[in-house]
Amino acid sequence: MLLYKDGNLMQVLEGDESAVRVMYAKITADDRHQGHMILWDGYESARQFSDWSMAFRNLDRSDSVATPGYSEFLNTPLTDSVFANPSVYQRLLSTFRKSM
Repeated sequence: MLLYKDGNLMQVLEGDESAVRVMYAKITADDRHQGHMILWDGYESARQFSDWSMAFRNLDRSDSVATPGYSEFLNTPLTDSVFANPSVYQRLLSTFRKSM
């Protein structure tokens, strides 16, 4: 799962721990990526996005606010306290997946 808005990305990496860590190391080593941070690092009994395929929705369009599950979360500064609660962005990602 990868969300993009105004030059900012939020991505979920799932799978074998070593493979995920190798992928994250590649992402952080790429000069095109800056300001990266891990919002949640843990284990789940099953993948949350195992059947996900790519999709795109422009959240800057005025009618996006009417999209089920729409959230201003991607406009939230990374310094906001909301990032201390992983359930907030897990819910956002899950809602986005279901609405596509």
